[in-house]
Amino acid sequence: MDPNAQSKAARLTNKVGDLLARGGEKYFSGAQDAVRMVGLTSYASHHAMMGGVVPALQAWIGMQATLGNTFAGALQGKTTLPEAVVASSKRVRAGFRYYELVHRLGPELFGSARFEGEEVLYEDDIL
Repeated sequence: MDPNAQSKAARLTNKVGDLLARGGEKYFSGAQDAVRMVGLTSYASHHAMMGGVVPALQAWIGMQATLGNTFAGALQGKTTLPEAVVASSKRVRAGFRYYELVHRLGPELFGSARFEGEEVLYEDDIL
């Protein structure tokens, strides 16, 4: 075989080997990034679930249990049905008023109080 042809074949083999090595590096680097992204997505979705969805569902179930126990007590004779309805309606009404009272009115009334370590929630020109 011609020595010139052998050197061309060797250069071609080296170039193909380099191409495969670089392609493999890029492929495995991309695969590792994809696995990292799956892990990050799993982590973020877990914290979103535990930070919002799960507590909301637990609160919802707790409210249903409270209302159910109130009416079960009425059926068992511990209270009357009208008393159970009044107690349940007061709980529901308080739940609807919570945001208005705590998040809007509360800072206006108590926001300028200063105790050691307390965060000021609201401040106006008067106080």
